[in-house]
Amino acid sequence: MILILIVNSCRQELIIYNVDDTAQKSDFFLNAESKLSNVRGGDRWLKILKEENEKKGFVAKLKDTKAVPVWDKVIIDKVPKNMGLGVFGDSDNIVNSEQRIIIPLTQDGFFMSSYIVASINRNNEITYLENMDNSTLYGMVYNKSISKDIRENIMANIIFINNRAFGFKKFINVPGDLFSDIPLDSTKTTKTIKLVEDDSNKNITPNSMLELMCLIYEIDDPNCSCHGTITSTKCFYIYVGGGGASSGEGSGGEGGRPGSGDSGGSGVSNNTPWYLMNPNINIYSYNTYPRAVFKAMTDYGIVLQKEHMDYMQSHPDVTNSILENLEYSNGHKAVFFYNFLREIWYKNPKPNSGILVNKFNSFYDKLFEINPTTTWFDFQNILLPYEDTNHSILSELLNDWNNPNIVKPTLRFKNNIKLNNIYNQAKTATNFQQYLKKFITDASVAHLMFDVGLVSNSNHLAETEPPSNYWIKIIFNRDKDWENIPKIIILDTFMHEMIHAEIYRKLLSLGSTHGNIDVNKITSDLLHHNYPGLFDYYVRYTKDDAAAQHNMMGKHYVEIMVNFLKQVYGNKYSDIEYKTVVWMGLKDTRAWNLLPKSERDLYETTWVENYWLWEK
Repeated sequence: MILILIVNSCRQELIIYNVDDTAQKSDFFLNAESKLSNVRGGDRWLKILKEENEKKGFVAKLKDTKAVPVWDKVIIDKVPKNMGLGVFGDSDNIVNSEQRIIIPLTQDGFFMSSYIVASINRNNEITYLENMDNSTLYGMVYNKSISKDIRENIMANIIFINNRAFGFKKFINVPGDLFSDIPLDSTKTTKTIKLVEDDSNKNITPNSMLELMCLIYEIDDPNCSCHGTITSTKCFYIYVGGGGASSGEGSGGEGGRPGSGDSGGSGVSNNTPWYLMNPNINIYSYNTYPRAVFKAMTDYGIVLQKEHMDYMQSHPDVTNSILENLEYSNGHKAVFFYNFLREIWYKNPKPNSGILVNKFNSFYDKLFEINPTTTWFDFQNILLPYEDTNHSILSELLNDWNNPNIVKPTLRFKNNIKLNNIYNQAKTATNFQQYLKKFITDASVAHLMFDVGLVSNSNHLAETEPPSNYWIKIIFNRDKDWENIPKIIILDTFMHEMIHAEIYRKLLSLGSTHGNIDVNKITSDLLHHNYPGLFDYYVRYTKDDAAAQHNMMGKHYVEIMVNFLKQVYGNKYSDIEYKTVVWMGLKDTRAWNLLPKSERDLYETTWVENYWLWEK
């Protein structure tokens, strides 16, 4: 893992940062048993620490009284005999110590506030216990009366623990005399180091328990055990050791040459620490969660502005949701929330944060499961408007999105009460999917979406868009007076557009490029006669895709559509009325024109005479 040391600054902040005074208190040993069960020697140390606390109450005496241990990131190893660990403690006891534990502490779950070092002798008796906080650290690493080697090792200790437990890669205000034999990078303000695990597969190693810290250096050291992993190195032992490889980004990377601009496993290319990325704001004036979001964004080169931070500060519920959803993040997710913050901060009045959180927590993961490159624009199209939404509608929406066998409605669609009610009727029909499967045996509409919006032809009740990124969207005309359109016609529109969608889906399965229909692939298969029947219509009417699909419906789907309407409405309407509704949606197709004139006249007459009588 590559880490950056920043050696000059006007501020004297060290590696461990102060956090809010309002950080919550928690039991010191809470979750320790479960966390340490996966650490070799962890159970033994937990028993020793609990007994020590019962005898001497050391937890109550800790300097960092509000902190919580990060038990799954502890380091257990042999005590170094030659590194002067007892500079500020009982050196005789240290010499006789056999093993030690290093426990990182946090007050907020995101930043290390201090750490504990404890050692034991061969009788499992505590020989040394120290809580290293900011003031202790400052007093050690800036105290030039202490050996430079010891101070460098203490600093390396902090760097390793902080990176291992919290993923920090950049550190500011390292005393200028430390690591003086490492050349500065091209910026003349930073130095790059590489930490190498002594044994990445064990928590306690049988021989050396010390981590090797390899520093990029001008002179090659043939005695360095990590020789060959980077061009040139200097090695020395530091306090921390024995632990497994860090799970954070950057483990196993190659070091870059100083000043070359190359970077190793951390991928760091900007020498500015994350908390100084935006010089116009004081990041530590914000609470824990806004700071954590800011830090997470910088991992992807995104720098939030003051207005974004102010919004998160004043809307902690939204901020907490963002942070939870950024877990296991990727660049697409970071950009998603950045665009959300860009838009939301200037909206007045602000949208109901509870509704937003509900939407994020309910639909965010599902959207990214369906499409890993989901954008904020996609989310808007599905789950906006911002206005408060009836909780029952949101509940329905969530159920629809969690059911892989039905279409996915947008919030705009669900908020149209009439369309939504008819949709609820349609989706409960037992043969709703089976009707489609009569012609397309492997039909699936898992990526089909219902929406209300602008359509290309204002006379159309609805239109089905060709596939885009594996989504096929049916859009109901927002400008239609739906309240005065008969329900049976709306129900027929659902099935009519569903068939369009299924034809698109089938074409997509035949020839797809990134979720879009690839005409060249389809044409190639058609030329080789791989798909007779359904695609015969496509090639016959390729100049007018809508006409081709309508002709196909007229020949193959009329009976399916009529039976679907009957299943929903039963004997409420006559056979002629059902057929009229279906055929009037297919007027002027080749199949319509092949009907006897008397039959066409009957359907047109029935339409005119009954339209205003059918239930609205």
